[in-house]
Amino acid sequence: MILPWSAWLLGAFAQGASTPTSLAYAPLEITLPDSAEPAEPADTDVYVPVDGPWVVVRTLDGVRTWETRLPTRTRTLFFHRPPTGMVLVRRKNSGIAWANAKKVHHKPMDSQNVGTWSFDSHTLQVRRPIAAGPPRTGSLAMRFAEATNREQDLREPSDGAHKFVVRSIQIDDTTRHGFYLTPGTEVRATVEVPSGAELRFAALSVPPQAAPPDIARDGQSILVQIEGPDGRIASQWSARPADASPVEASLPLTAVAGETVDVVFRAEPDGTDRHDAVFVASPTVLTPDPSPPRVVVVFIDTLRQDALSLYGNPLPTSPGIDAWAREATVFTHARSVAPWTLPTARSLFTGRAPEQWRRFDDLPTQLGAEGWATAFIAGNIYLSSNFDMAGGWSVHRCINWPQADVQVERAQRWLDAQGDRPAFLVLHFMDMHLPYTEPVSFRDRFAGPTPEPFTHDVFHRNQVVQWSRDMDDDSRAWLRGRYHNNLAYIDSVLTPFLEGLPSDATVVLLSDHGEEFWDHGDFEHGHTLYDELLRVPLVVRGPGFGAGEISAPTSLLDVAPTVLRAAGLTAEVDGVALQDIARAPAHFEDRAVGFGRPLYGQRRWGVVRGNLKYTTWKSTETLVDLATDPDEAVNLLPDSGSTAEWHQVLSDALRTPVHIAWSLYPQRSSKSGDMEVEITVPEGILAAWAAEDPTLMSTVETSVGPQAARLVWEGGKRGTREAYVVPTGSPLAALPDASIRVTVGDVSKPLPVPSEPPVMDGRNHVLGRVRVGGRSVSLQATVVPLPPDESVGIEGFNEEVQAELEALGYIEDE
Repeated sequence: MILPWSAWLLGAFAQGASTPTSLAYAPLEITLPDSAEPAEPADTDVYVPVDGPWVVVRTLDGVRTWETRLPTRTRTLFFHRPPTGMVLVRRKNSGIAWANAKKVHHKPMDSQNVGTWSFDSHTLQVRRPIAAGPPRTGSLAMRFAEATNREQDLREPSDGAHKFVVRSIQIDDTTRHGFYLTPGTEVRATVEVPSGAELRFAALSVPPQAAPPDIARDGQSILVQIEGPDGRIASQWSARPADASPVEASLPLTAVAGETVDVVFRAEPDGTDRHDAVFVASPTVLTPDPSPPRVVVVFIDTLRQDALSLYGNPLPTSPGIDAWAREATVFTHARSVAPWTLPTARSLFTGRAPEQWRRFDDLPTQLGAEGWATAFIAGNIYLSSNFDMAGGWSVHRCINWPQADVQVERAQRWLDAQGDRPAFLVLHFMDMHLPYTEPVSFRDRFAGPTPEPFTHDVFHRNQVVQWSRDMDDDSRAWLRGRYHNNLAYIDSVLTPFLEGLPSDATVVLLSDHGEEFWDHGDFEHGHTLYDELLRVPLVVRGPGFGAGEISAPTSLLDVAPTVLRAAGLTAEVDGVALQDIARAPAHFEDRAVGFGRPLYGQRRWGVVRGNLKYTTWKSTETLVDLATDPDEAVNLLPDSGSTAEWHQVLSDALRTPVHIAWSLYPQRSSKSGDMEVEITVPEGILAAWAAEDPTLMSTVETSVGPQAARLVWEGGKRGTREAYVVPTGSPLAALPDASIRVTVGDVSKPLPVPSEPPVMDGRNHVLGRVRVGGRSVSLQATVVPLPPDESVGIEGFNEEVQAELEALGYIEDE
């Protein structure tokens, strides 16, 4: 079938001698084979047989370890245990269904336990007595639904030819954007060839996500042709790339300069296995530019603003960055949109609220459509494809906790390869995040010998929280010294990279959030909206930015429009281009900057305008004057009267209505039954919804009628998610006439409500509480923003990388 794709994804972009044309964003004519079918899993019960070939990799103490290729591809970065749902089974004979076969116990790779298995990114190991020999054919199979589902999704053109072919593909730790071609697929793009142009792309074979290791595969051949207007073949190129090994190609187009030609990519059917496919990465027609534009974002994870010496740290933590920043604009009042990585990154790459993710094109998509090469060199699991952060980039590489020198080397190698093409690079550092892994040469820079109660030098959040009960000021200072060690290490490897960038490059240095060191009684991040978590460095050097400091309020929402402006593009976003703020800072002095979206606990929201900072959490509202109270200790609201003004300021900053809502919040319980709450309001109900729960610890189903709402919390042990109800009219005045009934199993009780309208005075008040069937739920009045229409949930949990999230301390190891 032939399906034309004639609409520009982002509008037509100008053609010119120096303007690249990314074919992945151009009008395309796509031909799929008539027999295009999804690749079926190897077994109807999604068990993939593991039949070798086997090789011996170790023999010790009577145990022989046999190894073969891993039949399913994971996206986990740790291998001390398999991801959730990945199992290996063994059966005695073929008459036993795989679903009834016995599970094989997993043990770490250094184990010598007979009858166990282990794995890494590419191989599977099983341990057997020496006399037993290799596993018998037909005796082992692996089940990993994530991989088999990905393989089926990869092979199923259910969303149309364009989405099937034009996509991002991940192989190992690298994701690329381009054309996915199964046997018999053809992609044709019509382009006008500028003088001196050439066609560039990389071709690589796509290994299956789930297939038996012994499957006969020899890769997929690809043919690329340049067809002139008269149908003649001006040039062509062909190859059969090996799995995951890109073949870089460059075809000169001088013979057809000034002509309109068809660029054709064809995966020739060659009778090989149906799991064969070839990927064409970043197909682009470009005229080499000896001085192409460069935009670089240096993204230092978990870096609080005051850790940098250029922001006032008396310790010399960042001398190289300080020197580089003397010719840059330093924004002193920059804040994040959230105190953790995922929502922040969404806003960073869109210039919009994180709840709007994928409703609008992000930076790699917009720049890619203009022919720019784009790369994200990432080091946090929240920046991986598991959390939808890899799509659209020319190259996205993510490993967990890489050291700074590894990241710089990867970034420099990629940037050097784009020597004659516009390039946008995001270079991410993870060293400031636990566990602190600075090189030995930096270990004593700002921290001495390891004090009690620390038992070792590499640790995770949960360990620090446990040890914190026995810490004194010196041990807490030592921990912060370790944090500073890692900043000094980043500074040492980042500075030469910054100095090597072209003088006309636009470079943005920033962080996603800060870190608490018991400033307000806690440690790490994700839990509050205090400024030690929200204030971030934001430094920009390049055209349009002079040397000096600017105190006008800024947000990480401002980064995307800044990047687009530097690339000569514009977009309608929530943020403001920092070029505009740098040119007229006084115009933005009274700008309101909003934030919220913690990772843990009940929802918190806030806004800063001038020196005043307003936050809301539970039924507590807080207003502090940061100029006189930087510790945010004195709440001005109880004595200041009405809070309605700040509700409107918060609404304007978040771009969504803000309401006083009834908040229902259950406590954890050992009970496993569902809890149902029925609410009746004679005056009517405007809205009811479940609060965001990034950890996905519980599920709440809501249904709303004109005068009634029904909320159901599924399960009991983890069901602590908050839910809101907004009545029509005054929420406080309507409460005495409302009926709230809570049911758990066969037990049902009313939740007492105040007999008089309650008063919100900025303090925390529980308006009612009831315990039913072993579960307790409380009622409060709280200030919350209404979720925008078509908002996207911020899901901070993924089963496949659960081990990584536990190691980061984001979820508990159960």
